Amino acid sequence: MKIKSLTITEAGIVGALAAPAGTLLMAADLAFFLCRTPSAPKQPYMLLGMAGLMLLLTGVCLLLLEVRHRRITDTCIRSGKRVMATITGIKNYPCCGIHCDYPYAITCAWTDPANQKTHVFTSRPLKSDPSGVLTSGEVPVYLDPDHEKRACVDLSAVLPDEE
Repeated sequence: MKIKSLTITEAGIVGALAAPAGTLLMAADLAFFLCRTPSAPKQPYMLLGMAGLMLLLTGVCLLLLEVRHRRITDTCIRSGKRVMATITGIKNYPCCGIHCDYPYAITCAWTDPANQKTHVFTSRPLKSDPSGVLTSGEVPVYLDPDHEKRACVDLSAVLPDEE
C-alpha cells in the first residue's frame, strides 16, 4: 500500500543538500590549510572549517530526523492496528514558519471501544483546503503497536490522487 506521506519532506531535502556542502567546505578548508605558507595565520582556515562542520552536522541531523519519521510511519502502516476515525474538521494554520506552504491539516477522532477513550489525530500538512474534495467522512488511521500516542493518518483513502 502506498501512502502519500512517505514523500521526502523539506527537512530531508535541506539535509541532503547541507551534508555534502558541509563536507565540501571542510575538504576545501583542509586543502587550503595544507597549501598555505607556514607564516600565514590559521584563523581564516579555522572559520571555513567550522562553517563546514556546522553545515555537515545540520545536514546529518536533518537526514536522521527524516529517516526516523519514515521508520515510524512505516512501522505504523506495516504492523499497526487499522481503525476508522471520523473526520472532525480542517485545521488552518496561520502562515508562519514551516506551515506557510502547507497551511491545512485534517483532524479526526476515534473512540476506543475497550475503554471509551476518544483519541484525536492530525494528518500531515496539506497545501490546499481539502474540504471540497474529501471522498469520505471517515479516514483510516494506523496506530503504532509499541507507542499508543503515535499514529499515521492515511489521506490516500479520502483525497483524490494528486497526479
